Amino acid sequence: NTVELFKPAKYEDQAEVVVLWGTNPAWHSPAASGMVMTKLRNMGCKTVVVDPRLTPDASKADVWLPIKPGTDIAMMLGWMNYIIENKLYERIPGYEDFAEKFTNLPFLVDARDEVKLPPVVQDITADGRLLRASDVFDDCDSENEGYVYWDKANGLTKAFALGPDNEASYQPELFGSFDVTLKDGTVVQCKTAFQAYKDRCKEWTLEKTAQVTGCEADQIEKAIEIYCSTGHGGIVIGVATDQQPNSVQAALGVAALDSMTAHLGHYGCPSID
Repeated sequence: NTVELFKPAKYEDQAEVVVLWGTNPAWHSPAASGMVMTKLRNMGCKTVVVDPRLTPDASKADVWLPIKPGTDIAMMLGWMNYIIENKLYERIPGYEDFAEKFTNLPFLVDARDEVKLPPVVQDITADGRLLRASDVFDDCDSENEGYVYWDKANGLTKAFALGPDNEASYQPELFGSFDVTLKDGTVVQCKTAFQAYKDRCKEWTLEKTAQVTGCEADQIEKAIEIYCSTGHGGIVIGVATDQQPNSVQAALGVAALDSMTAHLGHYGCPSID
């Protein structure tokens, strides 16, 4: 129930930005989530609506993006590219600490793609998979498997469970590519997961995103700027994105956006409250 999600009268740090992606609370739940969105807007919350329809919520939004149906992933890649290229995540307090400790963005991606999937979904593994510690270190096997990251001071390091006694020693690189020598002597170039996102979405300029999605480039830019203007907010995804072939990737795209911008680390993010 969205009333429980936002609790606008209870917390100071309520949602300050809400992106309604393929959802319209004013229609589907006017007495509950629709009412809450009205309260949030009255409290100064900015809203972005991504929806082909001019819904009641879209009519009241700071930005309405009338997206072409089925192009949600293109829009998300465009958002990611603009955010990464302009380092908008740096506007969110504590983003680096959140990205390092609560996401797999620092983990190294193994360029060798050993995952075999049907042709329709092969693009999912085009960057490879996360590098396993057992491929690198002699003392790692299935019993103590893990992932690896590139430590700023010590180089290649196996990831470990963080706690108050050791988290200060965790200093991973968030971006970059590194030559890694596997335990069989093979040298492979690996990149951080954040770098993989950067490389994958770099072609999705505002202009290309606008062309594919049917939205105006300046409005896409304005929407992204609003989204990254505060940590207290995030994206609400609707059932509409579940009714198309790329629905899984749409859900992952929303999770990735709220993670790389550290919205997930703040009150007011619809995914956590």
